[in-house]
This record gives sequence, structure tokens and C-alpha cells, in this order.
Amino acid sequence: MFLSNNTKEVISETQNSNFLHAFSYGFSAIIAQILMMFYTVIVARWLTSEYYGVLSACYAMASLASFAINWGFDIWLLKEASASRDPLLITSSIIRVKLILGIIWTIILWSLLQIIQPLLYVKDISFMVIVDIWCEACFTTLLVHFVVVKEVTSASKFLILSRLLRLLSAVLLIAFNIYSLFNFSLFRLLSTLTILVIVWSTIKPKVISANNITIKVLFKSSLPFTISELINNLYIQCDVNILSIFLGNRKIIGNYSLAINLINAILTLPYGIINVFIPNLIREKDTNPHRFYRLLWILYFISSSLGILIMIALWYFSDLIVNLFLGESYFETGRLLVLLCPIILIKCINQVTIASIITVNLQSKRIMPQVTSLGIKILSSLWIVPQWQQTGLAILSIFSEGMLFLGYLLVTFRYKHKFGHLKY
Repeated sequence: MFLSNNTKEVISETQNSNFLHAFSYGFSAIIAQILMMFYTVIVARWLTSEYYGVLSACYAMASLASFAINWGFDIWLLKEASASRDPLLITSSIIRVKLILGIIWTIILWSLLQIIQPLLYVKDISFMVIVDIWCEACFTTLLVHFVVVKEVTSASKFLILSRLLRLLSAVLLIAFNIYSLFNFSLFRLLSTLTILVIVWSTIKPKVISANNITIKVLFKSSLPFTISELINNLYIQCDVNILSIFLGNRKIIGNYSLAINLINAILTLPYGIINVFIPNLIREKDTNPHRFYRLLWILYFISSSLGILIMIALWYFSDLIVNLFLGESYFETGRLLVLLCPIILIKCINQVTIASIITVNLQSKRIMPQVTSLGIKILSSLWIVPQWQQTGLAILSIFSEGMLFLGYLLVTFRYKHKFGHLKY
């Protein structure tokens, strides 16, 4: 229920124009993530863990399936439109494809969910969630357009505004003492539609123009980015979907998804620091290798230190934090936070390694470690989750993140010539 996963690509791309642009978008992404954390906490506290579990399950599955309408288009837009004389043409073509695919995607996905777990994926809730994800996909493309045309301030402003509207929609329902899951889903959808209409009226994409790029050309051109988009999406969304498919227990899903969302929110700080420094890393790698290595090791030190501090804080204070902000009914969430806290340190270190891999243009080499780690997680969950449920999945998640760490480490060793004289 947090941000889309193209933030690093956006920040990396803006380095070609201005470091301040990269910092601006990175900082706005941090604020947006914090606002989403507030939204998640107040919605989870107001609703029961079972209701929140339904909402989480629907969003997890719709977000996973959104690959079918995103298809790596946004990352391709960042690369292609920056050098184009008419970036609006490319943006309009992508929006048109997303609108067409979205209609088919909504019907098929909604129908499948009623077959897979009809008691979990409630008809009206799942439908509104799917449409919300569809609108969010179009909104993200329009944000990327702002970045492409060097209007990063506009992208930052609309990103934060979208999360503020979402937060305000929840606050409004709580103010009127409304507990209906239907209303929470509806108001979130309306907030997304509102910001989409505002941004649409600002950019004015020409979706019915005869000059738009054909669907066939778009699919073919964006294919190199498609696999990476799919794997990233699978890796981010697989945990909650595994619980949804194998267990279908609303309360377990609610507690686990909340723990994962809180960890993602906590990681906003170290991730934000690292993402903002990606443009600087790229620039220093090309102009001053010595400063590049120094900056890289400083980032490793900062991220590791933050990871250790956050891990220790969670270990000792997670129960207090959960009781204070969520209430005693979410005791299981506190236990899962303690269990999952080692993953924070591993993710912090992995994020710096990812930044270094991006810096030396080895993005494609991330695929194999991701596929291996993801494959181990999914295959192992077939046996572990039915027996040990959320506890088993939490331990499996830590193990798979460790496997990802080893995979990235092997990439840096195998291609160490790309890093010049980097000392191991």
C-alpha cells in the first residue's frame, strides 16, 4: 500500500539535468511515504485486523497483477522521452495503452479473484481496489512525464498532494465515525481519481491522437524493461499474496501486511538518503573515481549504522510502539516486527549495493539474484507457510533477503573491473 517501485529510476534519470531535481523528487518521495505510513496506521487502528486484512489482500493482489498494465512503460518513458522532441506524444501513447489494457485487466482480474478466494477478495471491495490501482498506474505515468520535461517540482507537488488527499479521506471518515470497509475503499478511490483528473487537466495527454505510437511498437520498445519490472513487482508483493492464497485468514494477513508496511515505512529514511546520492555517485564515478569509492563506503557505513540502530530500537520498543499507535488488538504485529527486524539491516546494505550496481550500468545483472531469491522463497513457502504460517514466512523472508545480499555481492565480485580499483 505504499509507493510504486520506480523511484530509484526517476531519481537516477534526473541526474542528467540537476542534482537539486533529484534531491527534490527524492525528498518528496520520503514525505509521500511518511504520509502513507500515517494513512496505514490510522486505517488499521480504526478498522479491525480482519477488515484491514481484506483491504491488504486486495491491494497486494491488484498491485502484483498491475504488471499487466504497467509493462515497464514508465521506466522506458524515462529513458526514451528525455531525448524526444515530443515527449507528450510518448506519454499520451502510454496512457492510451494503459486505458485500453485497464478495461480488460479489470474484468479478468476481478473475475479471477472471485474464483481464487471469494470470501477474502470481497466483490465490491476488490473491484474498487482494482480500479484504484488502475488509476494510480495512469497517475504514475503522468508524474514521470513531469520529470521528463524537467518539471520535477510539479511531480513532487502532485505526488505529495495525492497522498495528502488519501490521508484526508480516511480522516474524514473517522471524523464521522464511519467503520465501513466499503466507504474506506470508495473514498481512497475517489481521492486517486481526483488527483488523476487534476494532473490530467494540467498535462492534457492526447490519447485519441492519430499520431500516437501503436500498441505493438510500445510493447516491443519497452520489452527490455519488462522483466525487471515484473521481478521487482513480484519481490515486493509476494509475501502478502502467499498468505492470501495459501491461508486466506483475514486476521493473519492484516497483522503481517501491517508489519511489512511499517518496516517499509521505517526504511524510508535510509532508502531516501541512498536514492538521493545515486546521481552524485554516477557523476563521481565518471569524474573522480577516488571520491566515488569514498562516497560509496560512507554510504555503506551510514546505511549499516542506521540499520543496526533501527533493528535494536524495534527489538526493544516494537511492543510499545504497536500498543501506542495501533492498540492491543495488534499484538501479533508487534511480535512480527521483532521477528522481522534483522531484514532491515540486510535491506539497508542491499540498497547501497543496488545503488553501486546502477552506477556502473549493471542493472540487468540484478535479475539473476532476484529470480534466485524469489524462486527459493516461493518454492519454500509451499511447504513452510501451511505449517508455520506467518512466523514461517517471516523467517523465510529474512533468509531470502540474505540470499539476495549474497547474489548482489557475487555480481560486484564478478564484474569488479567495472568498479575500477574498488577494494574488497
